[in-house]
Amino acid sequence: GYGRASALAFMAGAAEAGLDFVEQPVADGDLAGMRDCAAASTVPLAADEVIQSIDAIRRHHEMGAAAGGSLKTI
Repeated sequence: GYGRASALAFMAGAAEAGLDFVEQPVADGDLAGMRDCAAASTVPLAADEVIQSIDAIRRHHEMGAAAGGSLKTI
């Protein structure tokens, strides 16, 4: 993932670029960074690698850190 400043800049331009969603632009565990990125754009943000439990989904939802997530059954 990007560093927080680069991720915020990317998210600020995501709508203009016509993106439908952005997948986890910051490092795993940077929940505050995810929240800030979600707030920086109208483009929905999806959590990915960090979603390893129901609690992780709840934390992201409660903080407004993601509009959805990628779940893989591997």
